[in-house]
Amino acid sequence: MKNLIAPSDKKCLTTPDIILWDYAEILINQHCSLSDMKQRIYAKINKIQNLSSNDKKARKRQIRSLISKLKEASESDWDLSPLITKKLGNIDSDISP
Repeated sequence: MKNLIAPSDKKCLTTPDIILWDYAEILINQHCSLSDMKQRIYAKINKIQNLSSNDKKARKRQIRSLISKLKEASESDWDLSPLITKKLGNIDSDISP
């Protein structure tokens, strides 16, 4: 599972930030990028008929600002690949003559 880096400043953890953070982690674990997520949200905003063009632009600016705060971790807390590789390397050395 991939995850996002938690902001160090609690001011960056508003309720909308937390909700978007959770949504983003779900999507990146379904192999969507943050850019894909942004496009999905923009498409949803475009479908809302009772928002004017300026309202839609304002919502998209807010979304862009919120997404810009999200940073994807380079390594997952749940990635066992290095441990498995190390163990497999030990097994190979035990088998080699």
